[in-house]
Amino acid sequence: MQQASMQFRLLGVAEVSIDGTAVPLTSRQRALLTTLLLKANQVVSVEHIADALWGEDMPAAPSARVRALVTELRRALGPQQPSRILTRNPGYLLRCDPGELDLQVLDDLLGVGVRAARQGVHDQACAYFARAMRLWRGEPFTDLADLVAVPERHRYAEYRTTAVEGWAESTIALGHFELVAAELSKLVAEQPLRERPRALYMRALAGLGRRPEALAAYQEFRSLLVDELGVGPGPELRKLHHLLLTEDEANAGTVPAGRRPAAASRSTPRQLPPVPAGFVGRQAETDLLDTLVRAPERLILIVGEAGVGKTSFAARWAHHAARQYPDGQLFLSMRGFCTGDPMTDTEALPLLLQGLGCSTRDIPLGVEAQAGLLRTLTNGKRILMLLDNVGDPSQVRRLLPAEPACLTLVTSRDRLAELVALDGAHRVSLDRLTPREGAELMARHLGDAMVDADAHATEELLELCGRLPLALRIALGWIKGGPHRTPHHLVGELREHGILARLRIDGDRRHAVTAALDLSYGVLPPPARRMLRLLGLMPLASISTPSAAALAGLDRDDAGYQLEAMAGVHLIREQTPDTYHWHDLVREYARNRSRQDDDDAARALAVHRLLDHYLHTVTNVATTYRHQPADLPHPAPAEGASPRTFAGPQAAVEWFDQEWENISRLITHTAENGPHHYAWLMVDVMQDLLHQRRGPTEWLRYAGLALQAAVAAEDPVGQAAMHHAQALVHWRTADFAAALRSCEQGLSLARESGWRHGEALLLQAGGVALKRLGHVSQALDQHRRCAEINQAIGNDRGRAAALNNLASTYISQGRLQAAEEQLLIGRPLADAAGDVSLQALMLVNLGLVWQQQGRADRALAVLTEALDHSVTSALPYAQAVIHETFGWTYCTAGRGEAAMDSFRSALSLAVQVGNRTCHIASLCGMAAVELAERRPDQAIEYLRPAQELAHRTGAERVSVDYHLAHYHHLLGNQDAAAAHLHDALRAAEQGSELDLARIHRLRAVVHHTRGDTAAALQACGHSIEAALRTGQLLDEARSRLLQARIDPSVDPATARALLTDLALPDRETADPLAL
Repeated sequence: MQQASMQFRLLGVAEVSIDGTAVPLTSRQRALLTTLLLKANQVVSVEHIADALWGEDMPAAPSARVRALVTELRRALGPQQPSRILTRNPGYLLRCDPGELDLQVLDDLLGVGVRAARQGVHDQACAYFARAMRLWRGEPFTDLADLVAVPERHRYAEYRTTAVEGWAESTIALGHFELVAAELSKLVAEQPLRERPRALYMRALAGLGRRPEALAAYQEFRSLLVDELGVGPGPELRKLHHLLLTEDEANAGTVPAGRRPAAASRSTPRQLPPVPAGFVGRQAETDLLDTLVRAPERLILIVGEAGVGKTSFAARWAHHAARQYPDGQLFLSMRGFCTGDPMTDTEALPLLLQGLGCSTRDIPLGVEAQAGLLRTLTNGKRILMLLDNVGDPSQVRRLLPAEPACLTLVTSRDRLAELVALDGAHRVSLDRLTPREGAELMARHLGDAMVDADAHATEELLELCGRLPLALRIALGWIKGGPHRTPHHLVGELREHGILARLRIDGDRRHAVTAALDLSYGVLPPPARRMLRLLGLMPLASISTPSAAALAGLDRDDAGYQLEAMAGVHLIREQTPDTYHWHDLVREYARNRSRQDDDDAARALAVHRLLDHYLHTVTNVATTYRHQPADLPHPAPAEGASPRTFAGPQAAVEWFDQEWENISRLITHTAENGPHHYAWLMVDVMQDLLHQRRGPTEWLRYAGLALQAAVAAEDPVGQAAMHHAQALVHWRTADFAAALRSCEQGLSLARESGWRHGEALLLQAGGVALKRLGHVSQALDQHRRCAEINQAIGNDRGRAAALNNLASTYISQGRLQAAEEQLLIGRPLADAAGDVSLQALMLVNLGLVWQQQGRADRALAVLTEALDHSVTSALPYAQAVIHETFGWTYCTAGRGEAAMDSFRSALSLAVQVGNRTCHIASLCGMAAVELAERRPDQAIEYLRPAQELAHRTGAERVSVDYHLAHYHHLLGNQDAAAAHLHDALRAAEQGSELDLARIHRLRAVVHHTRGDTAAALQACGHSIEAALRTGQLLDEARSRLLQARIDPSVDPATARALLTDLALPDRETADPLAL
């Protein structure tokens, strides 16, 4: 039975509908539903539910009341939803699928809207923001107690404002000023002190030629700010005011300088395959498709037997109809009837999302989340998607856009009745060519003269080939391959080989294709025949000359000759220089031929050579990139495997990107069919490549496949290695709890099998996760044990990595001296190992230690060395962290402009590689520079997105709260500053020791501003104590200077001596909050 469709709406009075019918709920049931949905797919404790429902008016036995309400809500949702609300200690979990909850849809729409706006695709951004605005139906969360409702209401009000502002800015960029002015007049009235909507409102008025009203809006805003806050408008608004005063209305109505969007970096996808030369006929089917899309149909099946020309026809019609789908055309070969494994939706979805412009870093890990993102990105667009060679409805169901204006074309040998019955697909059947169309095709290739010279032989050849386009093209290729060949000669060859008898066998429609392939195969020299047979052994998408040489055990020149011979009779075609492609029927023919003509040992040896070729070539790519070496030992390559070597990183990565589809197919095939060990060996050696080049979605997918292969092979070392791989993915995506679980599973397997190197790796990865989860002492213990094991087994690189992680954990504790000692021990070990990535990370940590100690010159020197390493070896993840640390170090040295440049570079790289922690830290750094220059209005533009990201990920909350406190202090709002400092201090005390000195110092400034001298001096004392514990000399000096400023009886000599030792400029004496 098909599951009922559910929709949950909270942006207004809470509603739930099943198959479009609203479910009646009481106020208490709505409150319970809202509470569970605010943490959808998470366990919500009974205590929290009670607080949300009753607040301070708690009834007797609240747990029993909650249980009763849960029973009521389950009953209201009906018997078809038994697993929606699950009992999970210590409370309940409401399961919500992607696209069902308006809060999640809102988050998705804002995300893609912001990305589209940044890329300058304003029509798309406008559509996304408008959809987000339409989600609001009224005041949300009215059924909840104020304790929970008020902060959530404020949060989602901010989201709504973000949507309105984004919509307004994109609409102005499109020149539709009148729409914006009406909407923003309401927002300005609701939020009179917010600057961005005021600026957008003024720009809209100016764009409409209403300059006096725009100037009046500015004066009103300026007066409000002066009266309420004692400050004036920010620089962007002042610049806009100046443009209006100088009557530059055109510029005032456009995007201000410095904020103009760049041209879209993402081009519209145009992925359709080329149409074969000499295409003929199919006019009736073309007319039918033209009629169907006007209906409009959104799912059309093109079905027919093998070789009938489905792909060529679909591609030709798609090119013909492309103008009707201006937002792009996507193409995927689903491999439904190939010798290899069919493409699953988990493999297809990331490819489609990348085709729509998503970077691999932006693709979510779950298949349902990916399908939801696909629906979001195709919403409101006209896109044509061609899914070729589908074998089963399950391959495509999650790939179908929900947008009615999109069209999906599916080709298949199967009739796909389920898609017709359940999904409303319209089927178009493709038959063989008519005699007239077949004759036209032959004339196109051979010329009218040859066809007319022997009309009888032409007609007979057409029937021998079954009027199948594929068979005809192969046969025509044979005729064109010799100067004296004619249709008459070919008919004679077919008769001589007894093909006519086979063609008469009823029900076997492939004989015509087989006959044509037999003929072409027969003219090949024996080495080329062998090469063709071997091509059918593995499900490669294409083959290069070096790969073919490994497969056949030949030198590359000889392999090239055989490939050219096959291309000469149209069995394969050259796709790009030195790379060949072939039809799936040719692959199937080759596989069957190999079964007939090659013994098992020869076939197995060919597969072994090919897999070794890829495994060791990928190893050479990683080595050329100087990535982390493989964790598992690799056997020497088989004789004749001839793995490729590379002159430099650029050539290596180009090969990896070009061969990725083949690599991914080989991993999938070996994981499912064997030899199993190649699956986990290839994933193991590609860890850094998967991280840097493919992203977490594909990394996790192939690690999971390889883990299944290791389980099937009952190989505990392979299982442990793949648990380690999955842990690395989870760590990179900030899912530290999942990373720790993977480490624990792998650790027991490594110990059981005696794999000490793997034990050390899993201890190391687990230690990193433990540190991020706040279990610092356990993290230190794991890193120490990791270092001991690596020392015992003689693994200097592993020991250096353990010492680096040990140092990083010490830094988080504020134990700078201990961290420095570990780094100085480990650095020569990393240098000797030649691991550039590890060298760079150790130098970054050393730079961070010296930056925190106030030794800016030493820090900048090692950071420069680290950046050289990471740039030379193309390590963007390391570069992001290095630029961020540069930024903080420049701040320490009082070089604000250089700091801002470094933070911008870090931000760009962090977004590229998906490092959310660095992303937030870079935004905070940019805000810090603005705050140091006393520009809070500029700082908040960085702090808002940082705050939102920190809320979503839990990362860098201390830094965000600290800088928000600094922002409110500069605005004169000391109560708000104190509230943020309270949150920052509470979080820092749980494992961010290095932040304590500056938090206490800002607390002292806030207390002093309020006139509470005693509290200010006490906070100064706490700051000095924290700095003394950690060795943060600059923080100690600043706090002592502040102490002397608050209490004139305190001698500032100690502070000045510290500043002199640190060789810092005199400006450090001026501002205790200087960075």
